Amino acid sequence: MEYEFTVEAEPVGKGRPRFTRVGGYVRAYEPKKTKTYEELVKQSFIEQNPDYKTIPQGQAVALFIGLDYKIPKGTSKKNRKLILDNVIQPTKKPDIDNVLKSICDGLNGVAWYDDSQIVCVCINKRYNDTPKAHISIVANEPLIFNVSEEEKKEAEEGFVEWITSQQD
Repeated sequence: MEYEFTVEAEPVGKGRPRFTRVGGYVRAYEPKKTKTYEELVKQSFIEQNPDYKTIPQGQAVALFIGLDYKIPKGTSKKNRKLILDNVIQPTKKPDIDNVLKSICDGLNGVAWYDDSQIVCVCINKRYNDTPKAHISIVANEPLIFNVSEEEKKEAEEGFVEWITSQQD
């Protein structure tokens, strides 16, 4: 089972929960920006994979994610070229792990039963003219640490090809 889709928006990290007092009780809630992005991830997955089936509980899942961030305004021509050649990379917020959490929470109960099924993740963060997140989900296939050395090498080469193809 394999799914691919793109979220056409600047990747958003999972925000910290906020708290409010209601009638003497404290209530926690998710920031609106986080909730909106998680819903966009879910809708993008459903629209681009109309015949999807939720990956059953207990089945291992691997994720490959390419995060594209908008090139900052005011970037010089020299730096813009370095950015597009991936010499300068986005070492800015949001943190990769927080974006991963937003994506995983948005897909819980839709792409997979629960994000605890994820056993392998590879994320690439870079600048691009169009901000987006490209996500590949793989299940039902031997994962890289359960295969021979030759198969590992083939998988690594395939991943390098995938990353290279995402730079277009």
